[in-house]
Amino acid sequence: MTLEELKDKLRSDLSNPPEDELTDKQAGDAVLAAVSQYSRYRPIRNFGVIYSSRGKDLYDLSDCKRIIRVMKVYYYIGFQWIFQDIFPDPNLSGRLEGINLFENPSIWIQYMQRLEQYQKIFDGQWEYDKQKKQLRLIPEPTFSNRPIPFRWTQTHTTETLPEEEVDDIMMWAQAQAKRAMSNQKAREITQVSGYGQSVTIGTARTGQGFRE
Repeated sequence: MTLEELKDKLRSDLSNPPEDELTDKQAGDAVLAAVSQYSRYRPIRNFGVIYSSRGKDLYDLSDCKRIIRVMKVYYYIGFQWIFQDIFPDPNLSGRLEGINLFENPSIWIQYMQRLEQYQKIFDGQWEYDKQKKQLRLIPEPTFSNRPIPFRWTQTHTTETLPEEEVDDIMMWAQAQAKRAMSNQKAREITQVSGYGQSVTIGTARTGQGFRE
């Protein structure tokens, strides 16, 4: 679904509040916050391959769009060549872009089983710099053009959300939107007095009304 479609759904779920109660920007922010939150718990899981360069320890992963983190690197530092057939077909890695366990569990399981079978072979260490989106191989490779598979996670967009999960994700968006509406009401609170008494419409009470 597109962002506009999810914003429309959010407004419908909230009984179509007017613009002065929930602005278009606030609705969009609520949806995107829900998508971000969902990505923390159910990210897209991808598989990639880099190719080693002799004496080079840093590898740029900025082409991995919306990358969250690197989960595992299968880095072998031995001198003996590992037969290519233990690695996934590099031609398949492009088709795995955007894969998630909801849509293609059998393909992911097939790759994982093959890699985990040989896990003890991969004795190299690695570090991932989230800010620079760089993968460091430790020690630096002593060989070139050797495929080094790695697993990484990716944030969702509104278009990649599993259809069966949308209703639950929108519950997060509703909570965000209600908080925004509550804050908007709180800013409109005034204090009035009469007959020697002061009456305050409290922030907490107004916010609680929206939460209920």
